[in-house]
Amino acid sequence: MVSQATKSTLTVWCNNLGAGAIAAIVSLPVCVASGLLAFAPLGPGYAVAGATAGLCGAIVSCCVSALFATSSFIVTTSRVSEALLLASLTTVLLAIPAVASDRDLIIVAMFLCVLLAGLWQIIFGLAGVAKIIKFTPHPVLVGFLNGVAVLVALSQLKPYFQIDPTTSHLALLEQPLMFVLLIGNAALMLGFPALQDGSPLHGRLPRCRRL
Repeated sequence: MVSQATKSTLTVWCNNLGAGAIAAIVSLPVCVASGLLAFAPLGPGYAVAGATAGLCGAIVSCCVSALFATSSFIVTTSRVSEALLLASLTTVLLAIPAVASDRDLIIVAMFLCVLLAGLWQIIFGLAGVAKIIKFTPHPVLVGFLNGVAVLVALSQLKPYFQIDPTTSHLALLEQPLMFVLLIGNAALMLGFPALQDGSPLHGRLPRCRRL
C-alpha cells in the first residue's frame, strides 16, 4: 500500500510537471520569435543564431527565476518589447560604417547590452526602485504596450506585401498561403473564447483569459 504522504508527493510532482510543460509550450515559441526578431536586421543568414539565442534565453531565464524568484506563479519568458529594442540597436549599429562590416562585433554588442540590462534590473530590484511602477498611470502602460503591438504587427505583415518602386503602390501579395495561415491563427486566437463557451466540452477545457 502506498502511504498518504507518498501519494501527496506524487500529486505535487505531477502538478509541477504539468505546470512546467504548459509554461514551456507557452514560452518557447515567444522566446524563439523574440530571438528571430532581435536578429532580423542582420539578415536571413542569422535566423538560426536568433532562434538559438531565444532558446538559450528561455532555458537560462527559467533556471534563474526558479532559483531566485519570490513567486511561484510567475512564468519568466522573453518579451517582444525588449527584442524590438535589440533590433533597433542592431539597426543603428549597421548604419555605422566603422562596425557595419563586422557582424560578430554587433552580436557581441547585443549580448553585452542584454547583460548590462540584467545587471541594472538586479540593482533596481535590490534598491526597491521597482515600486515606482505602482505610480505609473495605467494609460501610459497601455499606450506603450499598444505601440509595441502595432510595431510587431507591422513587422509581421511587411514580408507578405511588395511595394512597386515606380508608383509606390501595393503591387503584389507574396506568399498568399502563409498570409492566409497568419490571418487564420489570429482569428483563432481572438475567437477561441467564444468557441470555447459554445463547445460541448464547456467546463472541461482550461479557461482562456479574454484580453
